[in-house]
Amino acid sequence: MTGTAPPPHSSHSTGSSLPARPSADDLRQLLDAGGVAYAPGLEPDELRAVEEAYGIAFAPEHRLMLEAALPLGPGWPDWRDGGPAALRMQLGLPAEGVVFDVENAGFWPAAWGARPAQRKHALKSARWHLAKAPRLVPVHGNCYLPGIADAWGLPVLAVRRTEVEVRGASLADYLGRAFGAQDVAGLPVPAAAGAPEVEFWGGLVAD
Repeated sequence: MTGTAPPPHSSHSTGSSLPARPSADDLRQLLDAGGVAYAPGLEPDELRAVEEAYGIAFAPEHRLMLEAALPLGPGWPDWRDGGPAALRMQLGLPAEGVVFDVENAGFWPAAWGARPAQRKHALKSARWHLAKAPRLVPVHGNCYLPGIADAWGLPVLAVRRTEVEVRGASLADYLGRAFGAQDVAGLPVPAAAGAPEVEFWGGLVAD
C-alpha cells in the first residue's frame, strides 16, 4: 500500500469510550478470514478521482480498507472498474428510498418542520433536507458507511427505505460480524459507546 500512513491506532482497550482504530493489515486480515476476494487496493489518486466523480467522501476506516484491498464479488461496489451507472444507483438508493416513503408511506420526521401540503413541494423539501445529511457510501449490498471524511468509528448501517439497522459499530466490527471473522485473534473490537452520531440516518435506527 502506498497511501499516507493512518493515524496511530491501538487494538487494545485503553479505558476510553472511543472506538479502537484498526490498521490496514487488520482490515485485510478480516477480509481474508471472511473469505472475501479482493484486488490490490486503490491508490490515493484513484480514491480522489472516485470521490470527485461521485461527489462523495470516504470515511477514514473505509478509505483505509480500500487502500489495503478492493473487495470484489456480488454486493461489493467496484470502485476501480465498476460501471458508473451501477455505482450511482447504489449510491442513490438510500435517499431515493426515503423519498419513496415520503411520497407513499406518509414519512415525515418532526425535525423537518411542517410538511408542505402539495406533494411536489413535500418531495422537493425532502430532497433538500436529505442533501444536508451525510451521504451514505456503499460497503456491501444494502450496508453503508456515512461518508464523513474525518470521523473514525462510524457505524455500518443497513438501509431499506426508512428502516435502518446498525450492522456493525465500525467497519472492522461489521466485517467480523457479516463474514464470520469475529474470532480472529488480536483484531480490534470497537464498542458502540462513543461512536459519532450520524445526522438524520442515526435517527432512523430502530430502538
